[in-house]
Amino acid sequence: MKRINNEAEMKHMAKSTGRNGIIELMRFVFAMGVLLYHLCRTTHKGAVVLASSGALDFTLFGNGFIGVDFFFILSGLFMARSIYKKYQIVIEGGEATSPIHYGEDTIRFVWRKIKSLLPYYIPICILTFVLKICMDSKYGFQDFLSQLPSVFFLDRTGISYNDLISGAWYLSSMFIVMLILYPICVRYYRVFTVLIAPVVGLLSVGFLIHTYQVIGSGLNWVYIVSGANIRALASICLGTCCFEISRRMQKKTFPVWARALLSALALFGYGIALLYSCSTMDSRFSGEAVLFLCVSITISFSRKGLLGAGNWHSNNLFLYLGALSLPIYLSQNLFRKTISKWFPGLDPWTQMLMMVIGTLLFSIIMHEIIRIVRRIRKKA
Repeated sequence: MKRINNEAEMKHMAKSTGRNGIIELMRFVFAMGVLLYHLCRTTHKGAVVLASSGALDFTLFGNGFIGVDFFFILSGLFMARSIYKKYQIVIEGGEATSPIHYGEDTIRFVWRKIKSLLPYYIPICILTFVLKICMDSKYGFQDFLSQLPSVFFLDRTGISYNDLISGAWYLSSMFIVMLILYPICVRYYRVFTVLIAPVVGLLSVGFLIHTYQVIGSGLNWVYIVSGANIRALASICLGTCCFEISRRMQKKTFPVWARALLSALALFGYGIALLYSCSTMDSRFSGEAVLFLCVSITISFSRKGLLGAGNWHSNNLFLYLGALSLPIYLSQNLFRKTISKWFPGLDPWTQMLMMVIGTLLFSIIMHEIIRIVRRIRKKA
């Protein structure tokens, strides 16, 4: 059995471990899409139509929920990348230099993911709890107990029926699915990423579309499984496949015309997903939107399009905007609840503008504080 000594491939893998500016920019775009999707339902009680063209209305991210699937796909991609990087020798047919402990390694991986978001998550949980006490006179000890499991990412197990941070269900579903898929992907990486993951992902997307007419069915349950978990399973599986395809693309050399075609295809895929996000297209098209996102993410991550030849992938602004996506997603409810409660007399557009500005400023300030603290800890 062989060991890995392909220097070119190792260089490709080292390059791929860095942050990708195009992906980071789209993280920000879809985080804002999710934010505006929720804000419109708070301020305007539904989707806001901006323009009409025949049978199609263009909205302010009226279907912005598709951004959650973008993040699920990325979660699967980064999980597969982590697995390949750690177990590359074994995956390529070599012998493990140390025993593989599937259970322990899975828990370590998920715990690292949790630790990376705790600096944002804990302060927002505390602020949300304080605001609930201050703004809701009926909020009591029973409400606190009902929300406590959700603080520990147990929302989508069914134990918690009342979330502290409503958007955090995404994290719960992501961690549940990763705990299941990670050891399987480690043990059967090749067959999982090439065969099992795409089949399970496509079947899961199809099930959600045909059962609920939309991929975003987080409030529904299928016996003992939350629809949100099936949604996470679908996109995370597809994300692992995206990584494997992009990894193989990284080892190939493409002529200029092919790279131009790949760039056009990536832009087209993002465009279709954003068109769906900002229109009244049939909700069942959310399945196709997810597949277009998979194509675009795969090409972007491979860096084989013409955009990969420039500085787009290392653009500092794109990288910074991408870093704001997590605090934007987690903190959105802080300003949705407070502004609608404290300024009920304002017109909906003014309320929305205040919510957007408040969320962005809060996210920037929190991100900068965390960066400073981390810098100080490194120097200590």
